[in-house]
Formats: sequence, C-alpha cells, structure tokens
Amino acid sequence: MHLIDTNCPHCNAHLQVDRELKQATCEYCGATFLLEEEVKRVQLENAERAGYDFEKGRQKAQEEARLAQNEKKAKQERVNAFSESPAPAKVIRDNVSTTWTFSDGTGIMHTLVYSKNKVSYDGCEPIKIGKLKSKGSNMVETVYSIPNMEGNSLLLCLKGKAPVLACNGINVETGEAYTPTKLPGWIWVFYVLFIVNWFLFIGGAIGGAANGGGALLCSTIAGNNKMKTVAKVFACIGIYVGFTIVEAILAVAIVSASN
Repeated sequence: MHLIDTNCPHCNAHLQVDRELKQATCEYCGATFLLEEEVKRVQLENAERAGYDFEKGRQKAQEEARLAQNEKKAKQERVNAFSESPAPAKVIRDNVSTTWTFSDGTGIMHTLVYSKNKVSYDGCEPIKIGKLKSKGSNMVETVYSIPNMEGNSLLLCLKGKAPVLACNGINVETGEAYTPTKLPGWIWVFYVLFIVNWFLFIGGAIGGAANGGGALLCSTIAGNNKMKTVAKVFACIGIYVGFTIVEAILAVAIVSASN
C-alpha cells in the first residue's frame, strides 16, 4: 500500500488514501470521487503554486539587483562629481585638533573633527579611532575608514604631524588625488637587517631606538611615490650601511670603555 496526501474535492478535508485505488471515499463527508483526477488536480495546483513562488522570487531578485545597481551608479556619480569639482576644504588646526569642513561633490557640506584620538562626523558623538576599521595601515601611515550615511569613501590618514582626510580618493584639503601609502614587499629585508643589527651591536633601549629609527626612515623612503624603485632601494641601502657603521663604532667604544 502506497499512501498519498490529497483533499476531498467536496469538503476539502485532508485525506490519506491508497494510490492504487481508482476512487476514494471521504471519511468526513462520505463523498466518493475519482482518485486519479483528484491527484492530477492537486498536482496541478502544486505546480501552479510552485510556478507562482518561482516567478515571485525571480521578480524580487530582479528588483534587488536593480536597486543595488542604482545604488552603485549613484555612488559612482558622487565619486565622479567630487573628482571633477573638488572644492578645497576649510581646515582649522590647533595643538590638539583638526577640523575639516568640506563638500562631498554633491553640494552637501560635512564637518569632521579629529581631536585626542577621537573622530566626530557631522556633529555625531565622538568615536575613538581604535574602534574604527583600519585600512592599509603600516609603519609609515595609519588609515581609518570613517562610517557615513552617504556611502562616501572617507579615510582619515595619520602620517607625520598633519593628518589627511580623503573623500572618494581626493584630499579634501588640496583637491588632489590621494592614495594611502603602500610599502613594497622588499622593505621587509631591511626590517630583518635592522633586527639583526640590534642583536649584533647595541641591544637594549638604545639599540632598539636606533634600529627602529633606521627602519622608520627606510619605510618613509620606500613609501615615497615620487621616487623610482631603484633610487629607493639604493637610498635604503645607504641608510642601513650608515646606521650599521655608527652602531659598530659605538659598540667598539662601549666595549673599550668597559675594559
């Protein structure tokens, strides 16, 4: 016996009947009906319902794709607008804070305040930069992504004494294209060499400060986009050799003085 689920065509009661039977009797209303026809009717209803659900899902997916495409297009238009007419921002700096007042290219003005390792965007509650998403940070530059409702790519770049604010790839202060510093892979060779120097010559805090300074100087040169790679490599070699000679001389002097 192979039971199938069906419904009585008269009272719509749910039934389980033997599929091998040609007709069935409803145990609720007593009506007799041809089982094969009812099974076909239920199968047709199920197929129509499945087709409706599929079409509804397809239409929903198309609508979601259309909305996503429109949002992507709108975001690109904002980027293009800012790139084409980057009005320089009004910047106020003092000993503890930097305030940028800038347009994102669509005519909407924004204000960002960076003070005491906190960021406030458009008057919102200040957020510690440690809670922001870090993007592409390295020994030379630390980059934080600033969340915003407009969908702009807003980056706070801490490099040197003056922080840089970039909106959609444009330095809001200068109106020029800005790319966060990216260090090449070969810089790690010099990091390792300076670590070796720390073990070979002057250890401790003095050696750490000296070799750390040398590594930082090499990183600054390696991240300079205006120099060619060959020039950067030779400059870093010169810095390393210079630091190594100085450390060797100091190490000899310290040993001599101790004897």
